[in-house]
Amino acid sequence: MRITFFSIDDRQASRMMPLPDHAPVLTSLVAVQFLLYAAGWWLCAALIRADRAAIGHWGAFMALIGLTLFSTASGIPAPPGVAEAASSFLLLAAFVVLRRGLERFLDAPTADREHLFVLFAAGMAQLALGPVAETGLWRHAVLYVAYAWVLARAALALWRALDAHYRRPMAILLTAVPSLLAILFAGLLAAHVSLDSAPGQDLGLAPALADIIGAALFNAAFLALVCGRLLHRIREGSHQDELTGLANRRRLDCLLPVEWQRLQRGGTEFCLLHVDIDRLRDLNDRYGRNAGDRLLAELAQRLRYTAREIDLVARTDGGEFLVMTPQTCVDGAYAAAERLRNAVNAMPFTVGGNPVTLSVSIGVAVAKHSDLDLSDVFERATSALARAKAGGRNRVCLEDA
Repeated sequence: MRITFFSIDDRQASRMMPLPDHAPVLTSLVAVQFLLYAAGWWLCAALIRADRAAIGHWGAFMALIGLTLFSTASGIPAPPGVAEAASSFLLLAAFVVLRRGLERFLDAPTADREHLFVLFAAGMAQLALGPVAETGLWRHAVLYVAYAWVLARAALALWRALDAHYRRPMAILLTAVPSLLAILFAGLLAAHVSLDSAPGQDLGLAPALADIIGAALFNAAFLALVCGRLLHRIREGSHQDELTGLANRRRLDCLLPVEWQRLQRGGTEFCLLHVDIDRLRDLNDRYGRNAGDRLLAELAQRLRYTAREIDLVARTDGGEFLVMTPQTCVDGAYAAAERLRNAVNAMPFTVGGNPVTLSVSIGVAVAKHSDLDLSDVFERATSALARAKAGGRNRVCLEDA
């Protein structure tokens, strides 16, 4: 018994299936879509200077695919197989440019030798096989393996970088695009094998639809990467002092309550060091505000490099800084404050070629389990700083016992 699922007449079939003459028009439209994508990314590259190299590569990737499709649709007279080989090589170059753009975006070393080897090996294989119909399956196999290799390597590099800096779901989502396209080319190779065994069939609209969907997915992934980095920069900028590059008060307001809650849950004590530049107003009056800002920025760098890796150094106002030292007792905090004070005194600063001596006064307070509020610790550190100023400046004072 034979079961028939569908039955359509020739008139219905002509309405459902595109005419062969429409294929070049459809391919040309998809090519225009890719070129518009390329123009958009190059415009973004002109606007976003920090990632200009990576975004420029992505624009070149879209442009190369557009040129590949145009060369396929144009029907330029050429020896048998030459036009197809040129289009396939352009597509491989496009994927290499894509991967190189991801390497630039991730600030990773570019695997240029590997890129050149893949292009050279695929090109030599195409020349060796030649434009003979009997070798068509092998030519497709070489190219699809090269496509899948480049895309899989791009996905691996992307995963390693994103998994280290983003949440796992975001890393999986962004890495899925090149991974799926690598799988797609493996599937297309299998499809060509099946078509060679059944010559009367063709892929119909599948390649054009794959191009459209692939372009949309790639551009969505690129946009997510760029937007994610821009948001990260905005967030970091809002938590960073513009003049010194240190953390600002907003950053302190985010991190200090976390350390306070850890202390209240039985964690180790931490200390606050309230640092103030001595006679900063006199320096500004003598050398000018611009010179004072340069001195302030250089002093901030000394504080940051002298502090431990786990310490938080922040500029709170004018010439005032706050250093939070986790897992530190009072003796350790005093020693840390002395290291900071000595780092400022150790070498004179320079203004207009003239040496300038700066000093800081530091007040130290320890956050204890008995404290009722974080503001109590701030008040004790500020009181200790006032006593250091009153005692002659350029000294460290501990909180009152």
